[in-house]
Amino acid sequence: MKGLLISALFAGAVVAAVTPALSTIYADAYPQDPVKRQALDECYQTDHGFNRLLADERAACYQRFVPPAPPALPLAAAGQPQLAANFVDLWQAQGRGHQPMNDVRTQQQNTAALRLIRGSAR
Repeated sequence: MKGLLISALFAGAVVAAVTPALSTIYADAYPQDPVKRQALDECYQTDHGFNRLLADERAACYQRFVPPAPPALPLAAAGQPQLAANFVDLWQAQGRGHQPMNDVRTQQQNTAALRLIRGSAR
């Protein structure tokens, strides 16, 4: 009885130790990226001896069927800081359209929006 318990604990420890490695191998062999998944399928279609579990065969397959990544965009000049777009400002600007700030319609829209915001905060 004691030997059965020890062997069960040992088997559980082995399974716990091997699980991360197996999940990594599975994730590499069956990627979520559709481009890589299609490349592996094409490799198997051209060569039925293709083994997707071997990393070197997958790398060779990606080299043949996955297009190279586009070149990186040039960085902005060091003297010109790039400010991130603020979602709220973009949303408000989209809603305003081409109306000037002192237009009555713009003021009415802003008043209505403030009433809506103040009413939902209660």
